[in-house]
Amino acid sequence: MLLKYIDAVTIPVPTLDEGLAFYRDMLGHTLLWRNDELSGGSATRDAATEIVLVTDEVGYEPDWKVESVDTAVQVFRTHGGRVLAGPEDIPIGRLDGVSLRENKADPSEIPHTRKNFHLG
Repeated sequence: MLLKYIDAVTIPVPTLDEGLAFYRDMLGHTLLWRNDELSGGSATRDAATEIVLVTDEVGYEPDWKVESVDTAVQVFRTHGGRVLAGPEDIPIGRLDGVSLRENKADPSEIPHTRKNFHLG
């Protein structure tokens, strides 16, 4: 199976402090990491999926854990996908961003259709 599980869900917030006030302080998620004022990752109690809060122009997007970023990208390209970013090495592995929406191969109605692949 190409997609192992959802590694993270990216959620845009007005400011990182506002996002943390809601997800950490009100909902009880544990802060795992913070990148200055730009982003932060939190964990839910019973799942390995991270909630990544971002203050830039990124919309909601799933981050999928895959065995091989390069293989996942090739499969998406074969089916009409477009590479939006990467691949690139990051501190926790390898990352790439792809989209299938242009060719309607991905039936999701999510306004922002970038899929990120993380090695793992």
